Amino acid sequence: MSAEAEPFSLPTMATIAVESPDSAGHEADELYADDGRSARIAPTDRLVTAREAGHLIGIVRLCQESGEWMLRSLLVRADRRGRGIGAAMLARLERLIEQMAVSRIYCLAYRDLEDLYRGVGFDEIDPVKGPSFLRERMAERGEEDPRERFILLRR
Repeated sequence: MSAEAEPFSLPTMATIAVESPDSAGHEADELYADDGRSARIAPTDRLVTAREAGHLIGIVRLCQESGEWMLRSLLVRADRRGRGIGAAMLARLERLIEQMAVSRIYCLAYRDLEDLYRGVGFDEIDPVKGPSFLRERMAERGEEDPRERFILLRR
């Protein structure tokens, strides 16, 4: 999949694009590692990226897990957060989802980001209505009641 660049009016002059895992994979691994996280980017994942002067500063993945589409690993570099980059990537991802004609997508998100995801059509659902692997993932978070910190969303 080649990159489809679409500049957005952002204060950072970031370019938001759909990229293949081949073109962004190694840089994405470094971006996640710099944030103390890891992501297993598969060759079949769809990536929306944000770049400044050619450098990767943000990423979000659309991937399949257990037969379900998932929005995963939204990340903007710490020194670029709060500037609308995440929202711009989600807006581009929303168009990609429409182009793919995907009917249902899940997202396990931090509760404080609910409004961001609602802006692109996600709504909170009761975890018992979601796939079992996501209920298990919520339970693995190690908190007494993971719903205090995490929410399950569906679009």
